[in-house]
Amino acid sequence: MFRRFWHCNSETAQPEAVYSAASPHHVTAKLCKMSPRGEEAGEATVEFVAMLVIILIPVAYFIFTVAALQAAVFASDAATRESGRLLANDPAGHVHVERQVNQIFTDYGVSGSHSLKVVCDPTPCSQAKFVNIEVRTQVALPLIPDAMARVLNPTVPIVSSAQVPVNRIELVR
Repeated sequence: MFRRFWHCNSETAQPEAVYSAASPHHVTAKLCKMSPRGEEAGEATVEFVAMLVIILIPVAYFIFTVAALQAAVFASDAATRESGRLLANDPAGHVHVERQVNQIFTDYGVSGSHSLKVVCDPTPCSQAKFVNIEVRTQVALPLIPDAMARVLNPTVPIVSSAQVPVNRIELVR
């Protein structure tokens, strides 16, 4: 059985394959320090690091963006739902509703502006049968430098709305 060994050619300093029937201990040729791959040794590490950076940075940014948007969606939905519950029991209690909305956005960690719009059907709210609630917020995309943010305005609008029937149950004392 022939075995293949690599040795250095003294004239070109390039590895050459030598086939020998002898064991590796009997090979008298000068073994080359280069691997059979030649000058490509070590490039796998560089390629791995480059691909890691090229793939990891966009994936991490995507995760941060989705997390920020999802937090705003959850906060907006919870604010709309809780506002509807409060206004269904007390249609004139707008002050409590505004505080509740601010607290919900704080709890979800959503910074930025948000607005609450309440429309009673029919007007005034004390005689309304339905209350329409709309919560709007603007979510800034994360990790955008301020210089670019002033030019591009990288925000995503989030809108949540609900229509809630007003409770007409009066307590008798």
